[in-house]
Parts: sequence; C-alpha cells; structure tokens
Amino acid sequence: MHAVTAWSWDGPDLHGHLSAEAARTAAQQVLAAALEKVVDIPTLVEPQLVEGAPSRALVDAAQDAALLVVGNHRHGTTYRALIGSVADACLRTAACPVVMVTSDGHRTAVA
Repeated sequence: MHAVTAWSWDGPDLHGHLSAEAARTAAQQVLAAALEKVVDIPTLVEPQLVEGAPSRALVDAAQDAALLVVGNHRHGTTYRALIGSVADACLRTAACPVVMVTSDGHRTAVA
C-alpha cells in the first residue's frame, strides 16, 4: 500500500517563507499526519512524496494498483468549475477503480 502526497510550487521564492522548499516541507507534514492515523498497519504503508500536479501524480502512482482512494473536500460544483478537482480528475482518468472519501467520512465508489 502506498500513501502518496503530491506537491508543486510555481510561485516566487520569498526568502524561505513562500518557496518550493516550504511547499515541500508542508507536503511532508501532511503525509506524516496522514500516516499517524494508520495505526493498525503502519509498516505496510510506503510513504511517497511526489513533486508535480496532484491528479497526474496520483493517477501515475495508481497505474498498476487495484484501487485508488482519494480525499475530497466537497467544495461544490462552482469551485470545481473554476479550478478543477483532483478527485474528479482521478475519477475520470485512473486505470483502476477509485473510491472518493470526503472529510466528513462519506464514501463514493466508482468502478
């Protein structure tokens, strides 16, 4: 099992406060926090920090997977229409089945 967190930075480097390294560090912290919640099988989870567009990174990582599980913040259709949704992109392009889990625990399975 792989836990993948993707990050990217295309903004200016503002003396270490807003920089690629700060974005990478924040992504590492998100991944570490997620792994702390996996209390039953921590040794079976391989963490992966990937630089790049999140939807592409997740779909690429799931190329040979039996299942892709993605989170969704449920921002709504207006939000998705304006900036897109990583979960929606994964649902449309992943080669394997996708399960979308929202922050309130609601699950949507798409085969």
